[in-house]
Amino acid sequence: MVTGPTVAVLAPITGGFYYGGLLTGITREVAAAGGRVLLVQTLDAGLSGDDVLEAPEFGNPTARDVADGFLALAASTRPLHLDKLRAEGRPVVLVGHTADGLGLRSAMPDNAGGVHAAVAHLVREHGHTRIGFIGNLSQSDMQERFAAYEDAMRLHGLAPAPCFHAPDNALVGGRAVAARLVADGLPVTAVVVATDRNALGVVEGLREAGVSVPADVAVTGFDDVEGHTSTAPCLTTVNQQFDRVGALGARLLLAELRRDAVAPGRHTSPGELVLRTSCGCPGTLGMHAGEVPAGALRGDGAREPAGLPELHRALHAALQPDPHQPAAGAALAAAVDVVAQALEAVAAGGEDPGEAPPARAAALLQELRPTPEALRVVSAVVGEHVMRVVAAHPDTGAPGREPDRQRLIALHSRIVSALWSSTTARLMEQWVRQEATIAEQYAVSMSLLHRGGGDPRSLDWMTSTHVGAGCVALWEDGPDGERLRVAGVHDRHGDLAARLGGEVLGVRSFPPRALLERADPAAQEVAYVLPVRARGSDWGLLAVVGRIDAQTLDARATYNHWAALLAVAFEQEQLLVALRASEEQQRRRALHDAVTGLPNRTLFLELLTRALEGPGDRTSDGAGGEFAVLFLDLDGFKQVNDTLGHHAGDRLLVAVAERLLGAMRPGDVAARFGGDEFAVLLAAPAEEVVAIVERMQRAIALPVLLDGRPAAVSASVGIAVRRRGRSTAEQALRDADQAMYRAKSARRGSWVLDADGGGGTV
Repeated sequence: MVTGPTVAVLAPITGGFYYGGLLTGITREVAAAGGRVLLVQTLDAGLSGDDVLEAPEFGNPTARDVADGFLALAASTRPLHLDKLRAEGRPVVLVGHTADGLGLRSAMPDNAGGVHAAVAHLVREHGHTRIGFIGNLSQSDMQERFAAYEDAMRLHGLAPAPCFHAPDNALVGGRAVAARLVADGLPVTAVVVATDRNALGVVEGLREAGVSVPADVAVTGFDDVEGHTSTAPCLTTVNQQFDRVGALGARLLLAELRRDAVAPGRHTSPGELVLRTSCGCPGTLGMHAGEVPAGALRGDGAREPAGLPELHRALHAALQPDPHQPAAGAALAAAVDVVAQALEAVAAGGEDPGEAPPARAAALLQELRPTPEALRVVSAVVGEHVMRVVAAHPDTGAPGREPDRQRLIALHSRIVSALWSSTTARLMEQWVRQEATIAEQYAVSMSLLHRGGGDPRSLDWMTSTHVGAGCVALWEDGPDGERLRVAGVHDRHGDLAARLGGEVLGVRSFPPRALLERADPAAQEVAYVLPVRARGSDWGLLAVVGRIDAQTLDARATYNHWAALLAVAFEQEQLLVALRASEEQQRRRALHDAVTGLPNRTLFLELLTRALEGPGDRTSDGAGGEFAVLFLDLDGFKQVNDTLGHHAGDRLLVAVAERLLGAMRPGDVAARFGGDEFAVLLAAPAEEVVAIVERMQRAIALPVLLDGRPAAVSASVGIAVRRRGRSTAEQALRDADQAMYRAKSARRGSWVLDADGGGGTV
């Protein structure tokens, strides 16, 4: 059971190698303290840090009543929001950036140390003097790296060059700068680049322009992103170990929550320059340029490993176990013990240890740094050590037994094979997970974007995903309000739907504690809160309990993508509702009179046709078989229209329409044909029609007050009574029209009845 603090992480996006790495270290430290982590994404859904470099205008108070403290990651929010958090008494620690004037503690990579090491290496080892700096200086850590470059150049007696500005921190920005360097005739022979992705873009752009790296231009990066070790050339870079920077920030915040004495200002997590081939070092296998720190060889803080010290020192330099994790040091010491004991046993002429020790050593080493490059480095280190052991031990194999040197070499081969098998298995797991993620994203996309996919609020689309719990809450009072209503809940194994469905809560209390409790920090699970906001439309918040994604290079991580799709689904739904309303409006406009709102001639004829041609008892009277069609013409309307104007005439028409409707019975239909002509369909026999008509005429003849002046009109009415099946709509309407003209000719305000086309009666 989680009893420790709840830590809220503010981040522009939810994953990727940088933010996912920071979150991994944060969650590890908070879990060790018995707490849990939630992450609040501050960028709009679907965006990434490559799209928006500066901190967004994020100001809503999400999770303020849920979290005990806040970690604000680089470019997550602006100083004003941080100041509000602090004003409410919430502890805040910055991670990966600084904020002048706020007095907040910050956990930072060693930007200055890493850049100084890169410049020193380029100057001392490769003789470069014309060294440039490439980066985007929108963020404080990039600004620090540029300042460190300037200091390092002056320290070596060299003049720093102005920053070659990159439009972003990604490959595209690096390629843009490479094009500029080529156009300027390569003003530098080496560049220190602020990010690895910029650096890889520089390498690609230079190579495409026919410039050799490192022969013409040496390149170093900063970040040591996994996957860039297999490029040609491999990228020399500064390994800032994102998880350790995040862990440092978590330790600072936890100390504040405990009210421990913590030094103010910035706290630095050390980094190392990792030498590869892009700087000009030939065939380097990712070795760290720095020395092993004093005292670092104590594996668990209590003893020197039982194995050989030189092997332990070399593996420590290669794998760099976290000094704040005693288990990491203990694992390294145990691995050294296993390898050393097996080698010493074989070298002393003992029995072959078999497959178990190599497998055990491989598993321990793989956990420390599970990357293909670490595999190459460890294989090389162990191989060099085996060769030293082989050189120091003459063959003493017994008769009929394999010589000891061959047995040592065979043991080394088994260790390397075990390391390769372990790494291959991990890579296969990643591949399978990636394939599953692609399939999952496809299923979610089809469910949310397909018009027949159901209500996106229900979160039924989550049932096919790896997520066990989540909820979506929509703004109750609009995006400017602070209340949310839970509109949908997904819970694969519990009762969250019954507990949370329809609940109204403040944004300060989101995500609900019941959902937050589903996150298992020991399993690196986090409660993610994402804005369902995109392209100017803000619908609410999505909360998902899920695993950390620190593998993808593109920061548009899984849950960020889901929130974007959900926003699009809501937008499509809104557009569909608006389209249907527009279609209905257009249909109504096509079939109704714009002035009175009554059906027009087209709709009236359609309804009359249904009445005369539809099924029914043709021998019965009334609604069963007999109908009356009335054609009305207003007497005196033209004089009112000409005297008082069209606006007054329109108001008079509206009054006539209202009086017609008032004199009719349920089921009767009135229509306006234009000008001063109206029509009515009555489902009634002839003997009832006359009374209805005279009631209409009396109502219409009452004066109407128009602009303070009374106006009166009368109605001349033609009546055509027809039985179902004995007349067409056009014929019945024409007969009623002719009867109206006979009435008007005889006396205005009168009626004429035409029964089954047999003439008329006034």
